[in-house]
Amino acid sequence: MKIVHSVARTFARDGLGYIAYQRTLEVYKQGFLKKVIAPSFCPSDINKDACMALPLSENCAKFISRFIPLSLNSNYLIQNRLFDWNVSLASPDAEIFHGWSSQALLSIRKAKLKKQITFLERPNSHPLLVQKIMAEEYRKYAVKSAFMGQNILDIELKEIDDADFIISPSCFVRQSLMEYKVDTKKILLIPFGVDIEKFKPRPTSGDAKKFRIVFVGQIGLRKGVQYLLKAFCESGLKNSELILAGWIHPDIVELLKQYRNNPGIKIENFTLETPKLYNSASICVFPSIEDGFGLVVLEAMACGKPVIVTENTGAKDVITEGMDGFIVPHCNAEAIKKKIIYLYENKEIVEAMSQAAQRKAQLYTWDKSSQGLIGYYKEALDGKITDTKR
Repeated sequence: MKIVHSVARTFARDGLGYIAYQRTLEVYKQGFLKKVIAPSFCPSDINKDACMALPLSENCAKFISRFIPLSLNSNYLIQNRLFDWNVSLASPDAEIFHGWSSQALLSIRKAKLKKQITFLERPNSHPLLVQKIMAEEYRKYAVKSAFMGQNILDIELKEIDDADFIISPSCFVRQSLMEYKVDTKKILLIPFGVDIEKFKPRPTSGDAKKFRIVFVGQIGLRKGVQYLLKAFCESGLKNSELILAGWIHPDIVELLKQYRNNPGIKIENFTLETPKLYNSASICVFPSIEDGFGLVVLEAMACGKPVIVTENTGAKDVITEGMDGFIVPHCNAEAIKKKIIYLYENKEIVEAMSQAAQRKAQLYTWDKSSQGLIGYYKEALDGKITDTKR
């Protein structure tokens, strides 16, 4: 069995590149990886001989942006389309092709011509649901640009149709695909994992008396940061602070201006020292209005932090309500505020939930996730997948 894995982001760095690395590491260790293809690579445990760098997409987008200001959608469209085209030309021989949503349409079609079985990783809910949710939110906050261009939407819909199998990280994603009439038999549920050696409880030098709420991720409307900001400000808790750590999406820039002078709110760039940030927190909140999983939820739990997530965050699958976290309605600042206040006023409950959160996260390792994926690969080659949930 030989697998080609393709991802249009820097491999083994962060975001999709990091998840793709974790998806392929065990595949590589077991000798099944033919090639992993990416625009560029960070140092990793995968030998360079198994890596194929195709930098054209990144270089072209950078070159174009020097002369023409690109929107976020245009930048992604250019990068993803060029990368996909380049991969389809390279097209290494293998039995299985594994690509990522919005960057694999041509690659999947070329792989199918070569009789390869194709897997599409879909890290978000169905494209039409994402479009619907974000259109409503953009109207609410008077954001004029579209969240997802029509070209990107069309590509993602065609990929879902063309792929033999679709990998879903959560029940939220799986259910959304089913609601839009995707064949249940081709939807494979494999949760993300967490590196429990990197993310674990450690003592910190911060102010232990301060109630610190932490959010890590893209700071934008899709992540529901607007509701967390409102909830924090309305809670009026003494000796508390809210830390937002991540890259700021253009759609929330105007909204953030009204919070810039609040001394209790800190906005920081994303840092690779996220374990330290999680460990400095009292609780972590992930208020996404659409999130296929939310890897940061598992990371925070592995560091022993209770979490508050929304019903539209796929990582709600790993939470036992009231034991290691809370699940609240999305787009609901009031619900977030009530849970924040409850945890603020009940520090002994926070301690108990912290221990439960760490225990729960230890059940979701990348090794376990990878074993499930390899099992699907083998069953697909044998012509029958017996269980679509792992």
